[in-house]
Amino acid sequence: MHTLLAPALQHFVDPRHVALGARASELLEHSLSELSLKHRKYWYERFAKWCAGSDRCALPSSPATLTEYAAYLRAEVGYCDRTIVCALGWIGRTHRNAGFADPREDPRLRDFLKRLRRKGRRVPSRHRPLHVSQLRKVIASIPQDFQGLRDRALLLMCYSAALWSWLIVAIDIEQVEIHRGYLVIDSDLFRYRPLIICSASDPLLCPVRAVRAWLKACGQNSGPLFRCTMRLDYASNSRIEARYVRTIFKRRALDAGVPTRGYCAVSLRRGAIISAAARGTTRVPLMILGRFKLPSSLDPYLHVAARWQTTSKDSAEPHQVMRALCDRRALRWRKK
Repeated sequence: MHTLLAPALQHFVDPRHVALGARASELLEHSLSELSLKHRKYWYERFAKWCAGSDRCALPSSPATLTEYAAYLRAEVGYCDRTIVCALGWIGRTHRNAGFADPREDPRLRDFLKRLRRKGRRVPSRHRPLHVSQLRKVIASIPQDFQGLRDRALLLMCYSAALWSWLIVAIDIEQVEIHRGYLVIDSDLFRYRPLIICSASDPLLCPVRAVRAWLKACGQNSGPLFRCTMRLDYASNSRIEARYVRTIFKRRALDAGVPTRGYCAVSLRRGAIISAAARGTTRVPLMILGRFKLPSSLDPYLHVAARWQTTSKDSAEPHQVMRALCDRRALRWRKK
């Protein structure tokens, strides 16, 4: 019978209650996966071995003993804070399963573990947004060869539509319709709403011209839009991977002399949203542009946009997607 339930079962004399407690303890024991049971056994055996060598009591142990063991794991073994918190957690669960009080319930040890969790917390990486002036340098340095046409269309579509890497590589040629002045991407990937991208006044940064030039050079009518290039003038039928978009951006940025430290393929998406917000775009078009589910997801972008000092020369024009929402031809197409 599970020893944790033994004090509670002392008040019952009915054998059915005892059998029910035994069944409940068995379910509690089997609720953990096999890997979790191995972790609990591993960390407790290491703790018991350390207690035997340092003349400490392993079960039950005091909060001071766990604090000393945490210092040992940090100083002697060199474990990080996250690993130490995990080890003490399994030791505390072993105490509870044996019917003893969990040493982690001590206020001082609880505050100590809270500090360890705070120090060991992984800060999410924040890639820097790409400014439109940096994008212009990158696009201008791309040569007009076969591979350059693909990279130009890929980067401009990522920026103009604020797309993720996994999303842009999933687009097929059958889903793209090029019209005069704009292109339409009708795919279920965009939450059953067609993505409309209008042309830019700057021919260098126009995504419609870049996609039209790439499709003409590719010569394909079906399959993935962005493919792997086997030779300088031949595209295979295999779709490029999402991680390869980062490699393309890094290589083209290095060729243009743009610093790549802190930048990634996500910098194109962040730069597009922040550039549009810096020009005074309201919240609703920005949520449509970034395809955000919650308004709070847009707040970090707005904070960065407030610090951006954009000028009329280097700031992007009203974004292609938001222009398309007011374009009469695009609206007529959506009504159909």
